[in-house]
Amino acid sequence: PAPHSAEHDRVSFDTTIGAVRLVRTLADRQQSVWFSLPSTPVAAEERGDDGHLDWHATFGGYEDHGGVPIATQVNIELPRWARSLELVLSDVDVNPSLDNSVFAFQTPPGSKEVNLESIAD
Repeated sequence: PAPHSAEHDRVSFDTTIGAVRLVRTLADRQQSVWFSLPSTPVAAEERGDDGHLDWHATFGGYEDHGGVPIATQVNIELPRWARSLELVLSDVDVNPSLDNSVFAFQTPPGSKEVNLESIAD
């Protein structure tokens, strides 16, 4: 989850799944992250202030890539919208060298560029 200033943080051991659980209570939501004993995330979720689950993610299939544990199986559930997504990563490359051209954006033909900074001022 994205970092936010928490009103209350709590750490406990969740015996149902055998993982450490960090709970952050915010003004309008609650975030939870579960960690396995070697400190890799196994699940995360966020609930609205009404207690309903906004999203839930699980992480598994960890592989070591140059000393960095990478989850190669990620499942995301969005119950309010009855949607889910399963990601399976293969051929993982951690911190590869990327040419700056990868980040260059070409304006599609027929479109107009607008400088948003001048609009915001």
